[in-house]
Amino acid sequence: MDTPLQYGKHLLCLLESAGKLSRSGDQINLGETLQPWFLGEKSATPPWSSSQAYFWQRLCRWVGETEPVFFRLSLPAERWPEILEEFTPPVWLFWTVVHYEAPRLVEEAVTFAVDGTRAKRVPLEFLMNELTALRSDKLHVPEEAFNGVLARLEAAGPTLLAGRIEEVRAEMAATLTTELERIRVYYDSLLKHRAVSEETRFLLQEREQLIREHHRRLSPDGLRIHLRVQFGAVLTRKDP
Repeated sequence: MDTPLQYGKHLLCLLESAGKLSRSGDQINLGETLQPWFLGEKSATPPWSSSQAYFWQRLCRWVGETEPVFFRLSLPAERWPEILEEFTPPVWLFWTVVHYEAPRLVEEAVTFAVDGTRAKRVPLEFLMNELTALRSDKLHVPEEAFNGVLARLEAAGPTLLAGRIEEVRAEMAATLTTELERIRVYYDSLLKHRAVSEETRFLLQEREQLIREHHRRLSPDGLRIHLRVQFGAVLTRKDP
């Protein structure tokens, strides 16, 4: 058996044990989370002799894009970083990219630490400086615990990013003011000393449309923020 096909069948068994799908002979009954990745089909019959098939490709793609993968790591108690002293292990570390949909797309890397009760920003260099002391560890993380951690991070995000959000909104407001002034000056020069006519009415409509469009694009109230996790780790503290 070739390795990709062996891997695919092993993955199938793991997903079956996790309740994501079930088997009836050679037929696979797909769970609700899997169905959209298979064109809405509720069941499928994979080719058991070939790894180069749509079924295996979609199965691996679904796992790769929807199942979070985190490193399970530990630190000896004497090396536990001061920056995490207020946290109760296990501590989740997230290296993320924050997207601010402003007039220009702003992307910034931000690192967060989250435990059972709190979330906090930590310096970007923290993970890089501590990597040499980290050890791989076995730690079972229930799905509900993971969902709770993500919920805390999502809820704390606006507060933890408040300073930068205000800076981006201020930049948007300044840009909007500048652009509206340019529109005013440009159309005032076109309309100056013109008698009311079909052409002037068209210019006035065009000006109002431009003003509305600039408000839609540049208003600070319309700022949208997206946070994408690039790397995650669950960190425990090992006593001697």
